[in-house]
Amino acid sequence: MPETHSTIAKQHVDLYRKTLSRKRLLRWATDGPAYIPFCGDGDLAAELYSSRRLYAADIDDERTAVFESRFPAADVRVADCDFWVFRGLKDPLAIGDFDAYANPYKGFNDFWAKAPKGDRLVLFFTDGQGMNIEFKGRWHTPDGQEHTAPGYIANVSAGDVSVRRATYQFWFNKTVMPWFRELLGPEWRILEVQRYTRAVMLYWGAAIDRFET
Repeated sequence: MPETHSTIAKQHVDLYRKTLSRKRLLRWATDGPAYIPFCGDGDLAAELYSSRRLYAADIDDERTAVFESRFPAADVRVADCDFWVFRGLKDPLAIGDFDAYANPYKGFNDFWAKAPKGDRLVLFFTDGQGMNIEFKGRWHTPDGQEHTAPGYIANVSAGDVSVRRATYQFWFNKTVMPWFRELLGPEWRILEVQRYTRAVMLYWGAAIDRFET
């Protein structure tokens, strides 16, 4: 399940840095609409996407009510964002911002399979799997597979620390990017990738477009 929040909880850590990193990639974006799952109160949307058509969702109905009050023209749903919730949408999307905190990839995989996409996309991901790798010894790779460190015992041991550290250290280069490139296949090319880390959190994004046929 995606992370939920009360209306008084702080949704973003270092919102300024999140916003700045996105602005750098958004220079690639076309004029199409933005899809914002895990939308929360709409702080990122207010900083970056207020001029666009917005399709937003969150499992927290209090958060979505705040979002709707800030963006009355947006299409906002209360829903589990691990799944594509805008069935029947025909409007090709230009942006997908998967600020999920823990695992953005389940929702993204369903989006990729079912959502209408423009010929250029700018995508953002908030990946907290480093916390699971480092401290819990149990994590999910972007393709949805669950993994545990050797010696992992639920509620007893997080398993082999050397395996956990190596997995965490090379997570982006050896796990995330190979999965992403394979998912894009021959139809799409990567224009630019950006990333930064904060503690065990990984924040990254990519601008992609379709190869001309």
